[in-house]
Amino acid sequence: MTHDVVLKCPKCGKDGLVRLESRQDVFECVYCRYKDDLNSQKGGSDSDNSTGGLGFIPFVGLLILLMLLLT
Repeated sequence: MTHDVVLKCPKCGKDGLVRLESRQDVFECVYCRYKDDLNSQKGGSDSDNSTGGLGFIPFVGLLILLMLLLT
């Protein structure tokens, strides 16, 4: 016996996002064919990409500080 999980699709907004039987980590909308792979999302213990944007903020702050000091 399988348990169907139906979620709201972020693309079309309809309740049609279902889990594919062939791949348990992939959801697909039955209306617009939008696919979402849970393994490719940021976060979790497998990837450390969640802090990728935070390294950019101090760099920009340093550039702004240098520009203010040089003018």
